[in-house]
Amino acid sequence: MRRGRVFAPQSVSSYEEAQAWLWGHSRVEEWLFDPDAVLPPEAMLVCAVYWVSPAQLSRDLRKTWNQVAG
Repeated sequence: MRRGRVFAPQSVSSYEEAQAWLWGHSRVEEWLFDPDAVLPPEAMLVCAVYWVSPAQLSRDLRKTWNQVAG
């Protein structure tokens, strides 16, 4: 989480729910398309919990972006 941003606790039980949480609570568009960007702590937590690499998480989030944005 970024400093100054407080979120109500929310339980997620799947990788897909964790990705949805990121879309709703993190500024994904600020780092998703920047190849030099460092993933924020909340994204790194998703990687650690669901045993995916930062590259895989980014690919999955970009896939969702492309599906939604067309």
